[in-house]
Amino acid sequence: MITLLIFWLLIALTIRRAPQLFRQKSPASWILDLSGLTIQGLLIPLAQFWGLSRLYAWLWPQWEHQVEIPAIVGFLLSLVLVDYLYYWNHRWLHSRWGWPMHCVHHTMTHRDVLGTSRNTWWSSVFILYLWVHGFALFVLQDPTGYLLGVSCSNGLDLWRHSEFDLPDRWSIWCKAWLILPRDHALHHGRD
Repeated sequence: MITLLIFWLLIALTIRRAPQLFRQKSPASWILDLSGLTIQGLLIPLAQFWGLSRLYAWLWPQWEHQVEIPAIVGFLLSLVLVDYLYYWNHRWLHSRWGWPMHCVHHTMTHRDVLGTSRNTWWSSVFILYLWVHGFALFVLQDPTGYLLGVSCSNGLDLWRHSEFDLPDRWSIWCKAWLILPRDHALHHGRD
């Protein structure tokens, strides 16, 4: 729910403050962005909840809902550790082996929240979130804290792909521990 709220808030802000971003999109960009959102926003969560849970139950039935951790530990595990591991996963996507799957993400001509999930359909299989989040949902007795961390990570990813940065007085403090939209713009730059 949190991720959806952040997504729709960023969409509304874009429509209100920078509607030209959506008007400038080509039909091909709309197709890439909306298909990416469908895959990563609908199909991947369904795969985590139903497909992977069945696979993990078949492989390790004794582990299902057996791990009990405090909600704050689940939150930090997801927001800090899994996000750190994803950093290295993302570096791999920029290697010669991962780039053919990931390069479409960098074809955005204008950064906006709709382009966050722009990827090839098969690249999701190589993004560790699919496997790790599915496993966490399978083994945790109460995944609430973990899912809150997932929602925060997703919200931050949506935000960093948007055009809405923090005011300078806040960004000075936050840029030491967050990748801000202006920093992520460098990652998406042509050079």
